[in-house]
Amino acid sequence: METADADIVLLLQKTGDEVSRVVWEIESLGYSVATVRSPPTKDSLRSILERFPRAIVITPGGVPGDFLEFGGRVVKGTYSLKPLPKVLRIMEPQGLSPVLPAEKLLGSRFVEVVKDVLGEVASGISGFNPPASPPPIFVLSEVYVDGFPSVFDAILEAAYRAAQGADVVVIGASGGDSESFATVFAAAARDLGIEAGVDPPSHGFLEAGLPPGFPKPVVYMSVWEGGEVPNIESRFTTVLPRYRSNDTLQMAEDILRSCKWGVREGLNPIIDPVLRRPGALPYPFESLAALKIARERGMECPAMVGINNVYEMIDADTTGSIPVLTLASAESGASAILVGEESTKSRGATAEARIASYMVSYALATGSPPKDLGFGLLESKEKSPGYRPPSGCYALKLLPRRWKDFVV
Repeated sequence: METADADIVLLLQKTGDEVSRVVWEIESLGYSVATVRSPPTKDSLRSILERFPRAIVITPGGVPGDFLEFGGRVVKGTYSLKPLPKVLRIMEPQGLSPVLPAEKLLGSRFVEVVKDVLGEVASGISGFNPPASPPPIFVLSEVYVDGFPSVFDAILEAAYRAAQGADVVVIGASGGDSESFATVFAAAARDLGIEAGVDPPSHGFLEAGLPPGFPKPVVYMSVWEGGEVPNIESRFTTVLPRYRSNDTLQMAEDILRSCKWGVREGLNPIIDPVLRRPGALPYPFESLAALKIARERGMECPAMVGINNVYEMIDADTTGSIPVLTLASAESGASAILVGEESTKSRGATAEARIASYMVSYALATGSPPKDLGFGLLESKEKSPGYRPPSGCYALKLLPRRWKDFVV
């Protein structure tokens, strides 16, 4: 709508279908809306205010400087346009700030907007079911049974990982007792009601320890392309490509081939591009680049990235590295990440990955940076034995801990 009587003028940096949708949503709130594509210079703003004498001009939230000289008629909205209608359900345009973006202005109340956006992302999700492209980004957390003194301790750890926000708890082992392994999985999946997967050291290892009434794993981990197919039925199977070289383009072809192989074998495959530790070839971000190219070339299988092998091998805290790795994985086309908590440094990685999943899913859904959302990864800088994630993360207190728990 282009009328001098507009209540709101949206100052745009670009146009497209997104703009039409946002205008429609704001107009459904009872406002008349005009749009102007113009740089946020003082001269252009004065011209717009003369053209629309009744309107409040809303600029993008990330525009530098302030607009105090315009007497409240020029204010800052959200970093990107998509969340703005949700903000205007909470606050009238006159209440927006000429200095602060809406995210900072609303502070803890902005979590209402975040929850609304994530609820839309979670619409239709009833369990672990990663899409071909994110969002959402699911979180899997692996518990190695042979790293605990008893079966009971391993079961407690599985319950802890679920409580910290894992969509799927993967029961893994590098060896040890197959019966104990199967018992931990059965207790998690059947007795505790946790969505659980398995990552045995070999196919026969798990089959030897199966108890009666063994529940179906949500995901069976780490089947190599072209290798032996497990006899155990699962909802999904992660397939690892056999890379022929370290050339990124060839790796992309290998990823495509592994997807097709998994489909032919009826595995309902999730591709794991295999991130090696930093310094090893192929480098971690080369694997992600290959995944992105494979996605651009038409790969339809969902992908899961195991980021723990990277953050464990960098002398940097997981509170920073996990969000960056999650963002890089999602931008490459992965809709699931796998974490572990095998060291003191990585204790709390499941909760941090849960937060990162929500931050990155919000960013992908809205086009906004994952900033000023109410999440508390900045609160924790020191870790010691017995560390638990910070309790002061306001947003996580108000949000469900798994995608399937959102009520849409």
